[in-house]
Amino acid sequence: MLVNAGDFVEIKTTTAKFVVTADKKILVSQYMVGQDGGFGTSDPAMLVTVNPQQWRKTYLFHAATNWQANYVDILAPKNAVVTVDAVNVANWQPVGVTNYQVAHVKLSNQNGGNHSVVGDVGVGISVYGVQSYGSYWYPGGLDLDVIPQ
Repeated sequence: MLVNAGDFVEIKTTTAKFVVTADKKILVSQYMVGQDGGFGTSDPAMLVTVNPQQWRKTYLFHAATNWQANYVDILAPKNAVVTVDAVNVANWQPVGVTNYQVAHVKLSNQNGGNHSVVGDVGVGISVYGVQSYGSYWYPGGLDLDVIPQ
């Protein structure tokens, strides 16, 4: 339990899917382990996550074609209909016993690395690429609505 501003929790390295909840405003970061950490080809990277209240229904983003592999991870409410580059996403995995699901989609190099994600409801995306001792990772976008206190 976090009580004071500046308190933090660090979760040990895991591939488990889970949801972070809070009754106050918090900032959640995720870290990618580098290949010397035993988790595939990459370099360490960090992603600041986007609050579901700022998720969008449409995203346009770029994934450079000179990386070994590029991906988009999509977090969405269960039963959301989502497309990546106009193709329905079908490989959803539940996130615990929550109302969320996640999909991990490998991106093609078509369209010069330009891609789209479209949902029938707001969804969150993170885009990343890997190569030998290299990686990038960023949120694919967000709304900038004022969230009530």
